[in-house]
Amino acid sequence: MAVSPNTDNYTLGKGVVYFNRKTDAGAFTGERDLGNAPAFSFNIALEKLEHFSSRGGLKAKDKEIISQITPGCSLTLDEVTAENLALLTLAEIEEVSQAGASIT
Repeated sequence: MAVSPNTDNYTLGKGVVYFNRKTDAGAFTGERDLGNAPAFSFNIALEKLEHFSSRGGLKAKDKEIISQITPGCSLTLDEVTAENLALLTLAEIEEVSQAGASIT
């Protein structure tokens, strides 16, 4: 990779988004294409623990450590499918049949 600044470092940011669902037993079910995803981003939330010195007249922060890291991502999908809706709602897809009956 070229050293910054350099136009060779620019990224178009296009690609296919796959999801591999994990079962309760910890086994992966296989990657599936989620369809067109016009927006995709990663984020990291950091929880920090601050320490302050009490050796002087003023309280001064002398140390800060990261106590928790929470990674996450968000995406926008254009294709509303049963599979994508099941992923969104943490549901399973099941086929339901109903027997016909007359109403009196």
